[in-house]
Amino acid sequence: MARKPLTGLTANARRPKSRKKARRGEDELLRNIAAGVSAATGDDFFRSLVRYLAKTLGVDFAYVGELTGEDKQSVNTVSECVRGKIVDNFRYDLANTPCENVVTGDFCIYPRNVQQLFPRDPMLRKMGAESYIGIPLTAASGETLGLMVVMDSKPLDDPKTAESMLQIFAARAGAELERRRAEAALRESEANLRALAENAKDGILVNMGGRHVFANRQFADMLGYTVDELLGTTIDDLVHPDQRDFVKKRYERRLKGKSEPDQYELVFVSKHGESIPTEITVSTSVWQGQPAAIVIVRDIRERKWVEEELAIRARQQAAVAELGQHALADVGLGALIDRAVRLVAGTLKTEYSKVLELRSDGNALLLRAGIGWKEGVVGRAVVDAGINSQAGYTLLSSTPVVVEDLRTETRFDGSPLLYDHGVVSGMSVVIHGKERPFGILSVHAKEIRKFSRDDINFLRAIANVLATAIERKRTEETLQKSRASLAEAQHMA
Repeated sequence: MARKPLTGLTANARRPKSRKKARRGEDELLRNIAAGVSAATGDDFFRSLVRYLAKTLGVDFAYVGELTGEDKQSVNTVSECVRGKIVDNFRYDLANTPCENVVTGDFCIYPRNVQQLFPRDPMLRKMGAESYIGIPLTAASGETLGLMVVMDSKPLDDPKTAESMLQIFAARAGAELERRRAEAALRESEANLRALAENAKDGILVNMGGRHVFANRQFADMLGYTVDELLGTTIDDLVHPDQRDFVKKRYERRLKGKSEPDQYELVFVSKHGESIPTEITVSTSVWQGQPAAIVIVRDIRERKWVEEELAIRARQQAAVAELGQHALADVGLGALIDRAVRLVAGTLKTEYSKVLELRSDGNALLLRAGIGWKEGVVGRAVVDAGINSQAGYTLLSSTPVVVEDLRTETRFDGSPLLYDHGVVSGMSVVIHGKERPFGILSVHAKEIRKFSRDDINFLRAIANVLATAIERKRTEETLQKSRASLAEAQHMA
């Protein structure tokens, strides 16, 4: 539809007799409207604006509308004042309406006969409109977002004053409309993030202004909190003390736009004080209109456990290989046993380790070598080889024995040696021999320790290296004795 030009449409309008008086009148109108809307924002601003426009200009209708639909060919009113009252918003199509000309970017004034000019516009007939003024509302980019319209059931007496008023407030209305759209997009974005967060496998945390303003259920479960308990917490409340300072520095630098790693490992502290290793991915965003850090938190406890177990197994294998090399190097039995007790204590990270050698009478075991024991104990302390001690029980059962808590052990009594050194947990295996056992290899800890099947296998492997080396040493000694006896017999002959 062709645009109705402004030229000629105001020729019959009554003009003020005095320009000075008219100017004072416009200023008064402007002050009235400005006073009514200056403090308002958002929907309150639009309600105040249309109410004051309608009242000040003396028109029946005033509204602000926002373009909607994929093709932007419809309008949703944001606020409408009809004969002094704010009414419910509505939607209408632009086709065949004067608003269709407005949204193309033109300021349109129809001081009279607007229904005759747009006979296919049902809204004009329903409202009984005789006159119309509309102005496009644009974003800072120049995009048309909507329009501001005033209409009356009688011809406009002073369209130029109405034009001035609409032009003055169009920029503010456009800015508010742009802000409204941005807030709606932000709310939609936040709603999408919430929906995504609640269905994510990882924890999600939002930090704004140094406080956590959002956390999903997965993150709350990870740390043993409820979601409500996490809201309002700070980095100091959740992050391990050793990492708090550097996390806060990274957070501050990131919000200032400086480059920081997006992904790194971080240890949180649970509600019950447990350290929770995680891998976090951080990005900056906007939350409720403010700069914020969005943190995706992945629990890596299982991965850390696997990595640690693999590292432990590697250390254990290396220790067995090292002892085997020492055994092949023929370093001497005493030095080999000393090396063995150091290796098992260091590898299993226990306070004590020892080798007990079975005496010839089979009734007692001598502390042949050890780590962690009081001065003067090694080489002197004797342990009963009967069933009432851990060593004796191990020897008689010929199987590995694991003690989780000596204080509650029911299979045997702890030896005075163990109680004197505050031993709580332990593990022992037999060092086998060809004709009879050589003795016992064991490790002990002052706190409750759960030894794994791999730990048992490691201790047995060390014991087997010792058993092989001891048996070879005994064979060599026997062979040397036989040779000496043969030489002596030959000499006597």
